[in-house]
Amino acid sequence: MGNLRFDLLFGLRFASTNVPGGNDVTIFGFGGRVFYVVHHSGMADFSLGGGLGLIFASAGVSNVNVDIEGLGQARIFLAPNFCFMGTLGLAVAITDKGAILEGPVIAQGAKTGFGIGGELLGSIGFAYFFK
Repeated sequence: MGNLRFDLLFGLRFASTNVPGGNDVTIFGFGGRVFYVVHHSGMADFSLGGGLGLIFASAGVSNVNVDIEGLGQARIFLAPNFCFMGTLGLAVAITDKGAILEGPVIAQGAKTGFGIGGELLGSIGFAYFFK
């Protein structure tokens, strides 16, 4: 697709508490990111992009978080179909209940409410491309 790249994200977590009367936690999320290559040279490139994700959580009270991300990513190609990459960015999480379960806490334990929180994010990894 030329200078555009797309990532699809999926996550699932379940935690059972051993505390009497404690709530089990279930978190399911999905989202996507898009990157645009702004500079390419030899065996490396640099991209800017953004992402959008939804996280559905249940820990006694159901909660929906919307995550919005702004990102920069550098890739170093060791072969035409293999690269190491590093990503840095800023995520903003918006919730319709009292607590953001992944990220900064707005108002833990509230039954209703609205909050916005932000956090820095980063990742390193590798990718193998089937050509």
